[in-house]
Amino acid sequence: MFLAQYGIRSITIERLKTTSPLPRAAHFHMRTLELFRAAGIEQAVREQSEREFVPEGTIVAMDSLAGKVLAQIIPSLNEGVDAVSPCRRLFVTQPGLEPILRRRAREAGATVIDGAEVSAVAQDKDGVRATIRDLESGETRELRGRYLIAADGGHSRVREQLGIGFSGRGTFSNSLTIYFKGDLSRQIADNPWSVIYINNPKLGGFFRLDRDSKSGFFAINTIGDPKADPAAAANAAADVSEPRLVELVRIGAGVPNLDVEIVGISRWRATAEVAERFADGRIF
Repeated sequence: MFLAQYGIRSITIERLKTTSPLPRAAHFHMRTLELFRAAGIEQAVREQSEREFVPEGTIVAMDSLAGKVLAQIIPSLNEGVDAVSPCRRLFVTQPGLEPILRRRAREAGATVIDGAEVSAVAQDKDGVRATIRDLESGETRELRGRYLIAADGGHSRVREQLGIGFSGRGTFSNSLTIYFKGDLSRQIADNPWSVIYINNPKLGGFFRLDRDSKSGFFAINTIGDPKADPAAAANAAADVSEPRLVELVRIGAGVPNLDVEIVGISRWRATAEVAERFADGRIF
């Protein structure tokens, strides 16, 4: 999107055919919104945010959704930001944001190829050659450009092909995100809670709920007491059977008989690592 606005031709290769069905991501700070403003999409992003979440929400810590507030982490999402930026923080999910980015990128002249992956890369002094594989048909083709930006995340296959390793603390939590439907409007009531951290003897994590408080996700980082058994506590994704997932949502909600429908799960690792270098010739 940004390259196209500067008249720089680019092609984006994206594995997913459509936007992720799971409402990942969400919290965007002022600098990101300033960049969205520069791209001409700030208003569209803000409108999408307001369809999904209560604006200017708070971030709190509780023992459960039905229990007591332990701390007001951020009383208002945009408290104090007027002094430093014309833009304001907001929440918007990946499924809500990505179509806006795609549309603006294509309007500005970029090419986005969905449902494909980079399976191999090679470079010389003048440019980079990438082998692109269509995930549906398995067919491959080659693209050549002056540079390659490997924006493929912590599990970057391009980084691995270049032999670039990591240094740092490594993995310290095998976490779990549970996407579910369940009516928590009674527990949330009129409270403008955007993110609710849960800390109790059985688990630690956080809820983010849709605007109607009838669906959302529960990210769990620890099970039990981390001080008593650090290894077991850090492996929140050890049991992902449906009865266990329902049980965990009910524990976090503080509602033992909550009617819960599991929509999806995502296992992920919390890590503290940095790449050993950020460039290899014409690949970044």
